Formats: sequence, C-alpha cells, structure tokens
Amino acid sequence: MGENICPVCGYDGLFAPPFNERGIGSDELCPCCAFQFGLDDFPYEGRERLISEWRERWVAGGCVWKLTGCRRPPEGWDPQAQLARTWGVTVPPYRPILGARRGDQPTPGE
Repeated sequence: MGENICPVCGYDGLFAPPFNERGIGSDELCPCCAFQFGLDDFPYEGRERLISEWRERWVAGGCVWKLTGCRRPPEGWDPQAQLARTWGVTVPPYRPILGARRGDQPTPGE
C-alpha cells in the first residue's frame, strides 16, 4: 500500500503521515483501529503510552477492522502481518512552538 503507517495497528494506507515534523497529529482517523491522530494521543507528552494502550485494546478485541462503512480492509487483509509493521514505526516527540501562548493565559500588562 503506502508509506503512511498507523503506529497503533500497522495499517499502511493512511492518506497522510500520522504526525508532522513537529509531532502534531494529522487528525486522520485510521480506518482499521479507529485511532484519531491529534485527538486520541492527547496529552501529547504521554503519546507512546496511549498508543500502546490503544493497540493492546485493539488486539484484545480481536484485531477487528473498525470503520467498515467508509473504507473496507484491503483484499487478503492479514491483521497479524499488519500488526508486525508497528515494530519499525516510531512516534515523533511533540515539539510545541516556542513562545506560543495558550488562549487562557493573560498577555503581559493585563
């Protein structure tokens, strides 16, 4: 399939890379395990743990293809072979923009 691999389940047909160069999630929903990058990995500092926990739940649930209504599994889909691809996938660290302010922080002089 492609080079955009889900770090949770190993599905390699994502439309975009799951994370950009700053570690921000793409907001794409993996059709296989239903993990949404940028949402289900929040807070970003604990991302590896959250991805690992999601993977464990997906495996414990029988490695079921989640989004059957929008995208079907590829022909000859093998969830165990797909899952093996996660071993080589790395999750980039989250790197916030330096100097960025959150909306709930007052600006100096307020």
